[in-house]
Amino acid sequence: MICFNCKKQVPDNAQTCPSCGAPLVHQTQIVKEIGVRRYQRWIFYAVISIIFLGMTGGMIKIYTDYASAITKINATQTALDKAQADLTKVQGDLGTASKSLTDTQGQLSQKQSQIDQLTQAQQGMADSQKTLQQKIDEFTKTVGDQTTQLQKYQQFNLDLGPANAAVYSELLGLSTKMSNADLLKIQVADYNFVGTDTDKDGLPDILEDSFGSNKSNANTNGDMKYTDKQEVINGYSPVTIGKKLPLDINFANANKGKFLIQSESKGQVWYVSPVNGKRYFFGVPTDAINAIKKLGL
Repeated sequence: MICFNCKKQVPDNAQTCPSCGAPLVHQTQIVKEIGVRRYQRWIFYAVISIIFLGMTGGMIKIYTDYASAITKINATQTALDKAQADLTKVQGDLGTASKSLTDTQGQLSQKQSQIDQLTQAQQGMADSQKTLQQKIDEFTKTVGDQTTQLQKYQQFNLDLGPANAAVYSELLGLSTKMSNADLLKIQVADYNFVGTDTDKDGLPDILEDSFGSNKSNANTNGDMKYTDKQEVINGYSPVTIGKKLPLDINFANANKGKFLIQSESKGQVWYVSPVNGKRYFFGVPTDAINAIKKLGL
């Protein structure tokens, strides 16, 4: 039984509540307990019904949500399939575009190669034109030099008597035209340095012109040690400090016994000794003729 005063469980044969001491009337207690049990049973049924209804509603909601989820999944799958198809189409288009791009790049490479070839051809043509122009300039200079030499020769013949003119002609036939650069390869001998010497350095003005030194300055390179003549005799440039002349023994030996006419200057005449390979200054052609007559060459 239950004590309705303190709501605690008591023995069925108890006359009073052991906890609170309230009197217990069995008949009244049974009726009340039956009512309470009946009330509790209805509450239990109500709770069970509510739980059942809740579970049924929950199941219905779960089913509805599941069906909705299935519908969404199907819709998503459909959209995914469509997106996959679109992606496949785009990949196909990209492949076509990539192939087209590769073909275009190949065509561009061919065009670039053609442009490069054309550029090289143009460069080669420009080089050829430059070379041709150089040849034309050289030919023009050669013709000019020859014309000048011819004029000098004609004037020289007028100045010389018939005998000297004949000797000069023979001298031209025996002489070799040589540039300033080649003459610098042959050592100069300290001999026959005669003629006007403006700066009094021992090197005649005509030889100053031959070496490119300053006729008005005895020390052209400014080293304050050696005169222009000393520089030349010792095998050094009178123009550049400490620079040796490009002497070439083999070249000198190859020209032994020859008369050399300095074609780039005033026609100075040199003679390369067959003994020591040095070049001896014979002066301008007039002086050379006199020297040849004197030496009996």
